[in-house]
Amino acid sequence: MSYRPYFSALDELKAELENNPLLEVYKSQLQYGPGSEVVKILLSDWEIEAPEEVINFYGEVGKASFEWQLKENAFIDHQKAENLLITGHIELLSLDQSLLGFNPSKGWKDVVWFEDMNEEDLAFYQSIRPFDFFFPDSGKMACFRVANGKITEKLFLFGDEIGLQEMDIGVKEYVELLVQTRGMLSWQEAWLFKGGKNQKQIKHYLPRLFNEVNLEGF
Repeated sequence: MSYRPYFSALDELKAELENNPLLEVYKSQLQYGPGSEVVKILLSDWEIEAPEEVINFYGEVGKASFEWQLKENAFIDHQKAENLLITGHIELLSLDQSLLGFNPSKGWKDVVWFEDMNEEDLAFYQSIRPFDFFFPDSGKMACFRVANGKITEKLFLFGDEIGLQEMDIGVKEYVELLVQTRGMLSWQEAWLFKGGKNQKQIKHYLPRLFNEVNLEGF
């Protein structure tokens, strides 16, 4: 079997999370993709063009879903903060879910966009396609936009509170950062905005929870 860098990186993360005694792992799922040639056929059927990084990723990875939380009795040096929840969420959707929605007959209606939006907002929100739908309760995701039948090369961070923010990175760098941070909640905001409590939390806890932590860029 040919080397699959995306799948291999996520598979190593899967093993690391499952074998960490400090964590409760509630979800740990990783599926192979169908191969880049099949992805190209699917995209052609849907009349959508995609960057090579997107094609390669979905060729290797069907979907990936991880959820972990620091155990209540974990004996580590805690930050002094109220209602502190140390958790990680990763929800890399399958290609068909990303482009067609959880329910293909509705697409992302009533999840990302709503019928009562004005015409301009509706057209904008209908272009959004989740890639990593890591916190759906507050609409937080890393996403593509599909414009004129083309998936954008760069990803965006989207959420109810922050709106749409360009991350200026593609799938390859996103997955690298995802693995680097183990999907710790709010890593995207810590990386994008720098500073603040999210960055401090990541810098405090990641080295205490995991070995070989690289926080370059944070």
